[in-house]
Amino acid sequence: MDQLRADREVLTALLEEAGHEEAARRAEIGQLRLELRDQEEYALGLAVELAERADELRRTEGWLRHLQQHLAGLGEAAEAYRAPDAEPAGPRGFAALLERLGELPELRFTGNRRITVGLDAQALGEDWAATAWDALLALQDYAAARRSGAAWRDFLHWCRQPPPGGHRFPPGKVVRDESAQTAGRPVWRRQRTFPVPTGVDPAGEVFMGAHLRIGAGNSKAPRLHFHDDTARSGLVYLGYLGPHLDNTLKAGI
Repeated sequence: MDQLRADREVLTALLEEAGHEEAARRAEIGQLRLELRDQEEYALGLAVELAERADELRRTEGWLRHLQQHLAGLGEAAEAYRAPDAEPAGPRGFAALLERLGELPELRFTGNRRITVGLDAQALGEDWAATAWDALLALQDYAAARRSGAAWRDFLHWCRQPPPGGHRFPPGKVVRDESAQTAGRPVWRRQRTFPVPTGVDPAGEVFMGAHLRIGAGNSKAPRLHFHDDTARSGLVYLGYLGPHLDNTLKAGI
């Protein structure tokens, strides 16, 4: 009887051990599936980013050819094909980008710096930072023009019709406001509410539905949410520069 009881205890222990091993294997498989999904999202992000860059490059090259032909027709062929002076190099990463915000006097960053710097850990971090810097240069030029009395309606209008020499950002990456579904859901609206001085809003914060698509293709692709206060203070407030916030697409709605 004692031997039977001992054998049963051994068998029970073996079954428990096998159960633990099976649970561990299932957990490992689940983790591998999550990693595979992340890699698939990353690959999709690269493909979308590449397609957008290629499309923008084609449009820019077409615009350049048109301007060169126009100048050549005016007898300015030498000027038309002269290599332009190189602009100062942009920041290599988001930490460096934040350090250089002082070069953009019409912009005020009120966001969480830790979240922004965290983007440097992503594989596309340096490329995203370069895109974000392009966006900030365009916002700076827009705000400076508005402060001087120029009549652009908003930043999207500026990007569609930039003045000669003004930095622009692809209009297709400029979103004037969030969808009604996103803005109307309290949790998501709260995610997009960021600090501003009380002189801008007595509550010390405003909903920033306007945003720029800095990256594309996956849930980590960054967005830049901003508040355009150029009509009053001449400034643009940058409330968030970080991974894509929750919305209907991420929630599968």
